[in-house]
Amino acid sequence: MTDFIDIILPIPLNKALTYHSSNPLQTGLRVLTPLGTKKAVGFVFKSHANPEKTKTKGIYQVLDKTPLLTPAYLEWLLWASQYYMAPLGEVLAAAIPSPLFEAVSDEKIRTRKSRAQSQTVLDTPHQTVTLNPEQKGALDLLIQDSNTGQYSAHLLHGITGSGKTEVYIELAKHILKSGKQVMVLVPEIGLTPQALARFQKHFGNEMGVFHSNLTQNQRLLEWLKCESGENKMIIGTRSALFAPFKNLGAIIIDEEHDSSYKQEERFRYHARDLAMVRAKMEKAIVLLGSATPSLESMANVEKGKLKIHTLTTRATGQKMPEVLVVNMAAQKRQTTSPLDLSVELIKAIEYKLKQGEQVMILQNKRGYASAIFCTACEKALTCPHCSVPYTYHKHGSYMLCHYCDHKEKRPDKCTLCGEPKITMLGTGIQTIEEQVKVFFPKARVARLDRDSTKKKNAMADILQQLADRKIDILLGTQMIAKGHDFHGVTLVGIVGVDLALSLPDFRSAERTFQLITQVSGRAGRGDKPGHVIIQSYGPHHYSIDCASQNDYARFVKTETDFRREWGYPPYGRMIAIKLSSPQQNILSSFCSDLERKLEKQKFPVSVLGPAPQAIEKIRNQYRWHLLIKGTKEGPVHQVCRQILDMIGKPSKIRVSVDVDPMSMI
Repeated sequence: MTDFIDIILPIPLNKALTYHSSNPLQTGLRVLTPLGTKKAVGFVFKSHANPEKTKTKGIYQVLDKTPLLTPAYLEWLLWASQYYMAPLGEVLAAAIPSPLFEAVSDEKIRTRKSRAQSQTVLDTPHQTVTLNPEQKGALDLLIQDSNTGQYSAHLLHGITGSGKTEVYIELAKHILKSGKQVMVLVPEIGLTPQALARFQKHFGNEMGVFHSNLTQNQRLLEWLKCESGENKMIIGTRSALFAPFKNLGAIIIDEEHDSSYKQEERFRYHARDLAMVRAKMEKAIVLLGSATPSLESMANVEKGKLKIHTLTTRATGQKMPEVLVVNMAAQKRQTTSPLDLSVELIKAIEYKLKQGEQVMILQNKRGYASAIFCTACEKALTCPHCSVPYTYHKHGSYMLCHYCDHKEKRPDKCTLCGEPKITMLGTGIQTIEEQVKVFFPKARVARLDRDSTKKKNAMADILQQLADRKIDILLGTQMIAKGHDFHGVTLVGIVGVDLALSLPDFRSAERTFQLITQVSGRAGRGDKPGHVIIQSYGPHHYSIDCASQNDYARFVKTETDFRREWGYPPYGRMIAIKLSSPQQNILSSFCSDLERKLEKQKFPVSVLGPAPQAIEKIRNQYRWHLLIKGTKEGPVHQVCRQILDMIGKPSKIRVSVDVDPMSMI
């Protein structure tokens, strides 16, 4: 008897392809199939009696003895494909290590060797932790729900230093004892060393590590350990969500608000939202944690989709740091000083250093200057591949584009008009570093940003030095803002915080509030009280005011009123259709024609654009977008599909869909 089977192949198709087999095949097996004149490896999705087409090709070979993927896992990928409007094959390719698409049997793949991961784990002192009443109360409720064997979703809203990680660890212990598996997601690889140190002390060899910096063979090895059950637990960034656990008990997502959980290329999923769907399909518990929960999560609390647990005190019993906001506009009016450090911050650093305490300073801008400007032609020098000004990096004296990484030596004359009248505008982290070293020449100063951590294990080395009290002042971008727990840090300075508020993005206030709150929380986590100094040219903005007073509730109320009024998420649904081409005239002409077609349509939702994106060119690709905006998911998705049908597949223009976009830039 001939069986017809649908096979998902790792190619950009929106559906599975139908083949036939002389023997029944289980869902989740890998098979070698014909694909045109070539061969391809895919996964069996389902078997059925009648194919959609009258003619089908037979498979060549079954590569596995037992299925690698469960039916629930494949159904989850199908859901993701439909919701995010990404080709099913593209979703599969994102989820599965590429070596599994080679025509090799599972027996041979499992014998493939890989050099061991060289993931650095911070050497931190072991501490015996006793949960306080708030932590224990939250844990008891989480365990109670996990024991039902049914899906439940929770939000752990705890102030910085309240001991959310201890709750994660105790919940994971309980899940593992019940014989199920645990997934822990952190937003960035940079947070992994410290997270690893804390989790490995409890779980050791039961735990694997998974992130995008692994080699293909390392990724394959960890993936197969999860599939076989050797890894009872996995910790990693958003890609760890695709670990093929067959007995998933819990998904824990730390810093759930972080934008790093959104994949911005190709299959544009959000790991937090997709994790909740997976947990529901596999009857697992999901726990989101943050000191500054996203408005999306707070809206889900209102709707009853998330149960909230709050931690209002620090686990050490220490008070939250005292916060001072310095009005830099007023200070600049009163002094002619060119310095970017306020008088208050300089004095506070001096005092803390005398006390033998440590300092962190945040300036969320890489480089030395934000732009290189010619006063003769009154233009900034811009990247030839992107429509953005170069950032000047003083160490090495070069200009760098932070979007495509194009690099050039700093010219002596303007490359546009030839005049030697070049000046620097804006302040970067290297400027702050230079000023700090001038004021505090004896201090041990280090910088933590993408430029200082290019070498392998550089970030872990810097953090270890901070933990060992070998660094007095650590300067950094947002990399220093979250997840770090160093008891010697008692002062945090925040510089250039206003920059994000000027961006044309409705989430700019939320991101500013989260960044200030998160980095402020690094101060005073030990025995000594903490202090925070925020420098701002607009100190009365509600995001800065609320963050300085640690008033999350007031911020949410203010921001929620704004979002409701304008229909922005989470009180509205949005999809962005993005169009790009290396040829500007072809793209602009196509978008103009599309705009005329759209004007003739009567849609039940708002359709804005198409229009050039805020940064019109990146990596030699000109970029336009249109925004579909409505109150309900169904109509917004329906209109998006209608517009995609109108667009078709134009030559020389790439079309992509971003469901629930996180960035408007």
